[in-house]
Amino acid sequence: MSSTAMSTVPDRTLRQRATNLESHIILSKGVLRLGSGPEDEAQRYHQHGKPVVWVEALPDAHQRLSGLLHAFANQRALCALLGERDGEQKSLSTGGLAEHPTGQVVPMPQSGEADMPPARAVTLPTLRVDTLLSVNGVDPALYNFWVVDLQGAELEALKGATRHLQKCRALVVKVRDIEGGGCWSALKDWLYRQGFEPLWLPEQPRDDVLFVRKDVVVAQARIRFGGAHYERHNQRRLEHLASLDLDLDGKRVLEVGAGIGDHTGFYTARGCSVVCTEVRPELLMVLADHFADNPLVDVRALDMDDPEDLGERFDVIHCYGLLYHLGNPAQAIKFLSDHCSGKIVLETCVSFGDEFLENTTPESQQNFSQAFYGQGCRPTRPWIWRELQKYIPFVYSTAKQPMHEEFPVSWVIPSTSELNRAVFVASRDDIQDNKNLLPYLPDRHEY
Repeated sequence: MSSTAMSTVPDRTLRQRATNLESHIILSKGVLRLGSGPEDEAQRYHQHGKPVVWVEALPDAHQRLSGLLHAFANQRALCALLGERDGEQKSLSTGGLAEHPTGQVVPMPQSGEADMPPARAVTLPTLRVDTLLSVNGVDPALYNFWVVDLQGAELEALKGATRHLQKCRALVVKVRDIEGGGCWSALKDWLYRQGFEPLWLPEQPRDDVLFVRKDVVVAQARIRFGGAHYERHNQRRLEHLASLDLDLDGKRVLEVGAGIGDHTGFYTARGCSVVCTEVRPELLMVLADHFADNPLVDVRALDMDDPEDLGERFDVIHCYGLLYHLGNPAQAIKFLSDHCSGKIVLETCVSFGDEFLENTTPESQQNFSQAFYGQGCRPTRPWIWRELQKYIPFVYSTAKQPMHEEFPVSWVIPSTSELNRAVFVASRDDIQDNKNLLPYLPDRHEY
């Protein structure tokens, strides 16, 4: 993808964007690159093992691009001026910048470069993307991630790709806050009608925006967070939470790492108002749709690997199934504590042992239910206990575990389960009279 001046975009945002882009490239079968890009872009796709079809309008630029691609066996360049219709004649300049009759600006070699030919005008016929790919035997199903940077002609080219665009699962488009083909509002509205939604909004006049096919994202989320195993797992966890007899009715709740919102209803059914958060924009899309008509739920973006102050404290913080997907769990616990005026209920995967260990571990960042940045952890119970005690005066384990094989009843004999989980309650007030809670880490539980 071509680089732009990103000085107005915060580093946190850039990191999140880069992670999303990388994930969708990895998930794709191949890349369709409409418009030339920086030389290192071809190397990036090669490192991911992705086949690439590049499209460049100017014959000289196409020849140079083809030469660069000789080093990559599964990448090739096609030469075509893309448009909404086939056969329209358009005049371009091969030096400096030239303006189309429609007001679109096309990229040209930089002046002053010794190897560049002198500026001259060329007239080329336009070709639809659908026509170009069909004539060249390109199967669009094998190139389902698109990168579109055509210096203002993005929408015009996409309108000539309606048939092959149906096979695209995600595309990153250069948008411009100008009148014409690259205008943000027109581009967004047209792609929305094709079934795509942006994962973020442009934050400067020239910006890259990642669009995803909404039905694909929803289906992928349901696969990752669905199925009989996941449903049973959630039922056992929420049954256990209800059995703790905590004062949870009518509270102001912060739910972090909400996934697709399977736990949110536990609180809304008790008359709670919930700030429901996620870092992945795909899951935020699903959450926003799911709770669009529920006035008790406020869906917000929150990166728990680099959290921003929310400006308020909550009666209850619900952190189930998130901590072990974070690369910096200590920072996350401090954030939760800083925003807690009452209780934190925390469930996470842990490691066996009495040592104070964080135990970082890699995870698949392309999996919607795993670490967003690809770095998770499996801390020991004593480590979590110590971190909670730094900020919250009363910390408890639970006398009983959820009735599920991922929740061991003995911490003396290591479990054979791949994942082992524990539940913690941290409170600003002493609730030791609650017989469901223990003010220490037990060696054994009951179910």
